[in-house]
Amino acid sequence: MAKQSSSERLITRKVAVTVSPLAERRMEIRWTDWDRLKRRLKQMSHPVPRLSLWYSTSYGVAITALFTLIAFAAWGKELPPWGYPLYGCILFFGVVFGTILVWFDRRIQSAKALDIKDILEEMEEIETEHKA
Repeated sequence: MAKQSSSERLITRKVAVTVSPLAERRMEIRWTDWDRLKRRLKQMSHPVPRLSLWYSTSYGVAITALFTLIAFAAWGKELPPWGYPLYGCILFFGVVFGTILVWFDRRIQSAKALDIKDILEEMEEIETEHKA
């Protein structure tokens, strides 16, 4: 501390500060509930892989095959005998594979949304238990 000169006086006063009980509300929660919520939230923090790159690539290959078939048909150029079936199979399987990947991607994202909704409902349930 610094020395005070004889002409300076240090005046202090004590002030009581009260904190509203509403600002410092606490809730009792069982350890098992707390651990379960923590574990589920940690699982939610891991990013869910998106399949958009894969189904976009699949659709891109299918569209390329379709445009190739259209180009050969429009200009009347001949493909080898195996060309049309090959491009047709690439088109078909590209669309089917892309559609399956879109379906899986939507299922994964909706499952994640349901998990978030379940966690929020569980937290609200715990909150209502302790409000009563």
